[in-house]
Amino acid sequence: MVDAPHDASVESGTPRQTVRMLQANPFQNRELNREVKPAGRSPLTGHILEALNLVVVWKGWLALALLVGLGLGILYLNVTPHTYRANMVFGPETNDTNSLLQAMSGSPLAALARGPLGMGGQTTPFTAFRQALISPEVGQALLNDPEIAGEIFNAGWSPTERKWHQSQGLSTTVINGLRGALGRDPWAPPSAETMMTYIAQNVTVSEIEETQLYTMSYASGSPEFAKKFLYALYRATDGTIKHRDLDKANAYISYLENQIQTVTNTEQRMGLITLLSEQEKNLMMTSVNVPYAAKIISEPSVQTSPVSPSIMTGLLQIPLVVVLLTFAGLYVFRIYLPRMRRGGT
Repeated sequence: MVDAPHDASVESGTPRQTVRMLQANPFQNRELNREVKPAGRSPLTGHILEALNLVVVWKGWLALALLVGLGLGILYLNVTPHTYRANMVFGPETNDTNSLLQAMSGSPLAALARGPLGMGGQTTPFTAFRQALISPEVGQALLNDPEIAGEIFNAGWSPTERKWHQSQGLSTTVINGLRGALGRDPWAPPSAETMMTYIAQNVTVSEIEETQLYTMSYASGSPEFAKKFLYALYRATDGTIKHRDLDKANAYISYLENQIQTVTNTEQRMGLITLLSEQEKNLMMTSVNVPYAAKIISEPSVQTSPVSPSIMTGLLQIPLVVVLLTFAGLYVFRIYLPRMRRGGT
């Protein structure tokens, strides 16, 4: 094929001449591969002008790339499973066993409570609640709920065999095949530790500024399950703290009853009776079916729009990436490589 005759006007490199030449013969004109270096402009400005010129010349290709990108984005929005986020606000319940210690601070009873009773320095029930959200006890409590654990771990509980079985189906077969191909361990029945790990990876707790309130968030493909899981996690954690304090209260009561029988000092005896009364009150509070360490301020609710897939990703980011890749490909094969070949000859 005979090259187009050399036009010395291209040497001037003006943007209008470059566009005219590209439009006349964008596929064969080797002179188009010369860099545009307008006189009096910086190299960066020249590159920007060259890129803008190429956008004008390749507008047809780039428009096609934009349509393809939009199609891929719409496909992404329709094929990708939707994920919904549920939020729940909780705060401290008013049951604080440290209130008695604060009231009698500085008295001999404080030393007794902090010593043999081991009540000194203990955290409040609400602090213990936040710490226990990710714990083996809470993991086991959720694992004991077949609906919760079955949905999370794709498993079914057999009451007769009293063990977990992996759910059967095409997705299970594909997942097991991929795990085997990647050399990963086969499916294993869920445990308290795996549930605890799942909570740590999928549940977020954030403090609401300048308040004692916290927001608990969890995302799931099922909006109803997302709300159900948050409520189940709250009940399991509150129940865990309640049972811990119930055991402590029983131990304290037993110790105080023994001490009352042996202490002869009237002031200390009356103090022990006060402590015993307080522990019996705590025992009663932990025995009733009401919130103990934390209370729900705002019931679990789900956002109307899914958090995934993102509309921004589908309608903006994917089309933009496709357009940029198309531009880069055109530049490499029609400008850069011919320029390199000409420079090597």
